[in-house]
Amino acid sequence: MMAKLPEKHSLHWLVFLAVLFVCTVLSFFVLALLLGTPVGGENLGGFALLGIIVSLTITIGGYLGARIYFVTALIFDGIATVYMLFIAANQTAEGWSDLVGVISYLFTLGIGLIIGILLQLFWHIRKNKQIARKFK
Repeated sequence: MMAKLPEKHSLHWLVFLAVLFVCTVLSFFVLALLLGTPVGGENLGGFALLGIIVSLTITIGGYLGARIYFVTALIFDGIATVYMLFIAANQTAEGWSDLVGVISYLFTLGIGLIIGILLQLFWHIRKNKQIARKFK
């Protein structure tokens, strides 16, 4: 059974934000470990910055009531993370796996965000047409 999403404008979305942030930062940390890249304060700062941007971008949709966007973006975030870690684990771009992995992650996530926005927009237009038909 799937967990119920909070209502829009609920502070419970902060929990989603925090969990997504931690998962995103951890995925970049695992990427660095898989590639044997030394992880210092500068790297962790970059991981945190990217993590907060990704987390806010995804969670803000749910907070504003765009549930279709949120779920779509979250699914694509998972796919992007798995793909990034796959690139690192298999060293598909030897010597460049760190850069290729992060770019692939951002590209896949970007596609998911666009699809999420389009699906949410389609649902909103369809809902408004149904409401308009009731008043005719």
